[in-house]
Amino acid sequence: LTQLRTGHTPLNWHLHNISHADSPLCPACRNAPKSVVHFLLECPTHQCHRAALARAVLPKPLTLKMLLDTVQAHDTLSRYLHAT
Repeated sequence: LTQLRTGHTPLNWHLHNISHADSPLCPACRNAPKSVVHFLLECPTHQCHRAALARAVLPKPLTLKMLLDTVQAHDTLSRYLHAT
């Protein structure tokens, strides 16, 4: 959770910023930089896994703050991270 909150993750956006990746683009969709927001909320490649995240925070909308700050979402978030 700390890495997701700070943005210091093994995702291309951060890795590119610290010169450990050639491109910041998401290797799955190549549509946008692979940031925490893109990985958790936007990447079309992970849409099917994201549905479980949305159910975990119902009836509230799926937002980064909701995922990272809601204890009820943490187990589901952990499963998402392992699945993707």
